[in-house]
Amino acid sequence: MEGAFLPILGAVHILDASVFFLLMILAALSKKIGEALAVPHFYHYYYGCAIALIFLIAADIVLPNFMNDADKNEISTTTMALRAMLVLSTFPVTMIYWRWLFSENLKK
Repeated sequence: MEGAFLPILGAVHILDASVFFLLMILAALSKKIGEALAVPHFYHYYYGCAIALIFLIAADIVLPNFMNDADKNEISTTTMALRAMLVLSTFPVTMIYWRWLFSENLKK
């Protein structure tokens, strides 16, 4: 089972790196939009999620080295679920800054 799971983990780490850069871009853009719209500084949540994402990726890479084979998949599955929840938790913050974009498109 472990052999089939390893290629997926490599792709997931590439996806995680992409999500990290996306969070950083959204934080920078949301900061500018927040200043223009006078919205509170919710964009700091993006930075917190990016840091937490880095820690979860590191845990996914480092912790299996200290575990037996049976626990390696459990650690990877747990950190993958935590990373998914972390990214999904940014959706409300995204809507605070970007809801005007959806309302403009619906007017057309």
